[in-house]
Amino acid sequence: MSPEPLLADGLARGLFTGAVLLAGDHHALRLEVAVGDHGDRAATPVTAASRFDLASLTKGVATALCVARLVADGELRWESPASALLPGLKRGRHREITVEELLAHTSGLPDWAPLYRQMAGHEVVAASGGEPPPVWRPAMVAAAERTALLARPGETFTYSDLGYILLGEIVERAASAPLTECLRAWVTEPLGLGDAIAFRPARRSAAGAAGCVATEHCTWRGRRLVGELHDENGWAMGGVAGHAGCFGTAAAVATVAERLCAAVRGDDDWLPVEIARQVVARPAQGPPGRWCRGLDRPSRSGSQAGALLSRDTGRGLLGFTGTSVWFDLATGQRAVLLTNRVHAGRDERGFRELRPALHDACWSHLAGEG
Repeated sequence: MSPEPLLADGLARGLFTGAVLLAGDHHALRLEVAVGDHGDRAATPVTAASRFDLASLTKGVATALCVARLVADGELRWESPASALLPGLKRGRHREITVEELLAHTSGLPDWAPLYRQMAGHEVVAASGGEPPPVWRPAMVAAAERTALLARPGETFTYSDLGYILLGEIVERAASAPLTECLRAWVTEPLGLGDAIAFRPARRSAAGAAGCVATEHCTWRGRRLVGELHDENGWAMGGVAGHAGCFGTAAAVATVAERLCAAVRGDDDWLPVEIARQVVARPAQGPPGRWCRGLDRPSRSGSQAGALLSRDTGRGLLGFTGTSVWFDLATGQRAVLLTNRVHAGRDERGFRELRPALHDACWSHLAGEG
């Protein structure tokens, strides 16, 4: 089946109010489909310019690439101990955690914890619509540092938002600059993206919200989220965090994927070829079920990337809000799907079945175009 009727079916079933799907190869984009609306009061139609809450795509398109630039510049090493920049980790097994283990989700940290609920007066601040107090940000990092490990670093794989919260702080301390500036200087400006991928302030009245697709009605904040980060921990950090926070267009995400593939081939010097290849490679140490240094690999069966993407050269990311990017390092083929699947709530209502079908429709479409 072609992607268009699948998207129309997802829209009709209420799996999202709006979506953009792009697919292309290293020559050009071959497919672009936008359906539905922003899910806001005005029912603003979704277009190629619509900005989605990218959720965990932030890990790969922002944080991991900023770490890679610091490695390229000699400011960090993959094997650097995280405690060298985060003294709060200098205790017990925590002191063994490396930057690479945080990137590959083998640090031993748990997947998630409601750190935002440890912030004093969080209900009042969240409901006010204003920005979280600046003191919350270091407090959130400290809370992540204090979190007990589930296993010794390097032994097991556990997808961890907390690990990427720490990575975001590591980037800022190593660069002596905010994560927002690092993203702009090392990713979006070199790739000519402008603000098509950017962090947004955690404030209801922040400019530019009208261009953003709405997500969930948040009971903690007491409002429908439009241009405000869906993830509560990221919101409590001011909207700028290593694990979530970026808003962006599908075309911008596709550009990051295409340019990373080009750097891996040695055809693009925005990231040194040896560093680009290390980003997409699995670390030599650690359990087999681990990520690369900031990117996932499609599982052998049941992958959200679909059945047709190469299990050897495929790489990608998923976001909780209904976002994904997958690409093939060998062919340069890429597919980006941005939706607001949490608009009706967080429960799974069929999106996990639709997403791999959409990806396979993209791979089939690209094979036909090729």
